[in-house]
Amino acid sequence: MNFFQLMAEARIFMKEALALSSVLPNMYRLLEEASPTQFQPFSATCFYSHSGPDFIVMEDLKEKGFKMAKRNLGLDMKHSMLVMRKIARHHASSAVLREKNPEIIHPFYESVYNKEFKEPLDNLFGKGMKNLANEVEGWPDYGNRYGTKLHNLAGRISDLLIEIMERHDNEFNALRHGDLWLNNMMFSYSDDTGEVEDVR
Repeated sequence: MNFFQLMAEARIFMKEALALSSVLPNMYRLLEEASPTQFQPFSATCFYSHSGPDFIVMEDLKEKGFKMAKRNLGLDMKHSMLVMRKIARHHASSAVLREKNPEIIHPFYESVYNKEFKEPLDNLFGKGMKNLANEVEGWPDYGNRYGTKLHNLAGRISDLLIEIMERHDNEFNALRHGDLWLNNMMFSYSDDTGEVEDVR
């Protein structure tokens, strides 16, 4: 099974469309009810989604001044703290939403990181970890210390992912983003100071 088959089998598009069109707006509504006008939305507004062919029509955040961060620079502390605060609110409001409306969260109970998809996960993450280990082995002062550790981890990485993503109903559960990296974030900046102000 390749990556695209995995996405189809795990119904990734359906879950993403449902999250953007229904779950995230409901989470934001909870925050608005608790503290009106204090918080900004988690994401761009989803206007429409369609399956087969899969597509999602979303608000153009550039019209509101949002832009991508520079990937070659990474995120500084201000950007990182902004992201962490937003994700913390995301987790907290999803936990409250699960208590108030468990049915809306139910489609997300099973992670793509589960035993059913172990083989494609091995191919995706195991091979990626081996490539990383091979690269690190060539780094002066680091190769000996970390190359072997990463090679050992490569054979267990999918098992570890499956284990840590397993849901335990008697513990705190939150809806995680699942693909939190620079290409899935847009930031807005102050016109006066240029300081980062918000992230979606």
